This record gives sequence, C-alpha cells and structure tokens, in this order.
Amino acid sequence: MNAPTQSLSIFETFATERHMQKDALISTLMKVIAPPDTSMEELAAFLQLAHKFDLDPFAKEIFLIKSRGKISTYISIDGYSRLANRDPNYDGAEFTYSQGEDGAIEAVTCSMYRKDRSRPTTVTEFLAECVAPNSEAWRKAPARMLRHRAFIQAVRLAFGISAALDEDTAMPATGFTEPVDISPAPIPMAPKPRRQPPSPESVRKPAKTEEEPVSRETDEYAAFDLSGLLEAMEAAKSVEELKQIYSDFEPDSNLQGDPQRLDIAQNAFISNNKRLAG
Repeated sequence: MNAPTQSLSIFETFATERHMQKDALISTLMKVIAPPDTSMEELAAFLQLAHKFDLDPFAKEIFLIKSRGKISTYISIDGYSRLANRDPNYDGAEFTYSQGEDGAIEAVTCSMYRKDRSRPTTVTEFLAECVAPNSEAWRKAPARMLRHRAFIQAVRLAFGISAALDEDTAMPATGFTEPVDISPAPIPMAPKPRRQPPSPESVRKPAKTEEEPVSRETDEYAAFDLSGLLEAMEAAKSVEELKQIYSDFEPDSNLQGDPQRLDIAQNAFISNNKRLAG
C-alpha cells in the first residue's frame, strides 16, 4: 500500500468529521469499504467524491467497487435518494410501469419534479437494456431494480449529478454474452407501498375488499423478501457484489420497524463479508 502524501489531506478532513484518527480511518476503509488492491490515491479520490456530495460510505450511500478491472466509485440508491431529498427544490417522483402481453415488466418511467421547474425530468429505463443476469438481485427483483435504475438516472439529470460522474462510474455495467429468460421470475410486491410505487404484480391484483383488512406489519414489513436477500448474499462471489446486493435490497430502511428480521439481515451480511474477505 502506498504511503499517504501531503496532497491526500482529504483523509484528515474525513477522519475529523467522523471523530476518528486518520490511521484508524484508513485501516477501516481498507478493510470494510475498499476492494483488494485499492491504492491510497484511489481511496483519496473516493473520499473526495464522498466529501463533495456529503455521502457516508459507512451508511452504504456510496461504495468503492471494482468494475471492468478498475476501481470505481458507485453511489447507491440510498445515496441518490439522499441527494434528491435534501435539495430544497425536490418535489417528489412518480413511477409508471410498462408491461408486455404476458404481464412481464418491460420498462419503468420515473418523472422527477422540482419546485423551480414547470415540467418534470422524465427518464424511461428498459429491462432488456439493463438486466444483469450475473446479479442475483436482478434475477430475483427485476421490477425493483429497474425502478432504482430509473430513479437514479432521473436524479442525475434533474439535479446535475451527471456533470460529476460519468455513466460507467455512476452506474457500473455487468456485461453478459448470453440471453437471460426472466419470465418465470415473479414480480415482487413493493415492500413499502406508502414510500415506494406499487410493483406491476400489485397493480394487476384486484383491490382488497373491506373483508380483507391488511395489518400494518403485513403492509410494510412482511412483504420484504428476506429469504431472497439471504440467498443472494450466500451466492455472492465477491465483497463488492455482496455490498451491492445488500444496497439493492435496502434492508436497513425496509426493515426498520422489524428489528428481529433486520438483525438477521445484518448478521448475514457480516458473516458473508467475512467469508468473502477471507
């Protein structure tokens, strides 16, 4: 590992903001956040970006990943959500889903509203262009992942984040050479209908009658696919993939009212992180 130089003063700044010693911060980042073979210069560039956008890597808002053979910075869905929600001009987002004749999702459109603009920024993402068959999260929850993709691109365009991050850095691609059949995969219900748009499956279902009350626990927490998250993390082949799977499923926010299941998710992440880190 290269020795830090005076030009890498971002370490001092970042450590001070988190009430840590610089050496302890660097050691923690290298063990928990950074992929293997990350240089001090790459770590410094990552911290510069995290500091610029005021995103917390320990809260899984921004990641340092290895993509296409190089170390890159990746802002998670939680990070982009924070960027949008703390902007005083943010006025919400709406999602619409496009489905094929068989009911399978084909595209998601996100309309991002700003109070200082008369028209929304609208982005449509197509499943055929985005699906990553090597990603367990995409195989298990294509609707959720495509919604995340549309939201991220809308934030980038509506708030100028695209000026700071190129496409590969902001949305690392997973290349593949063979087609993937996603039709057998069920379209999951949104885990938090009050905070997120309904999934295509829930749109197709008939409205519940008064004889079918839905409890708060079922409405908010029980729909979260904990078993899918655990299976995806067990199938992860690297620490970077594990971190991205955890971020994609968002258990910290989706299970905040269910501490027992949240503990299961977090403990599974820690054990799988140790397994993959060797």
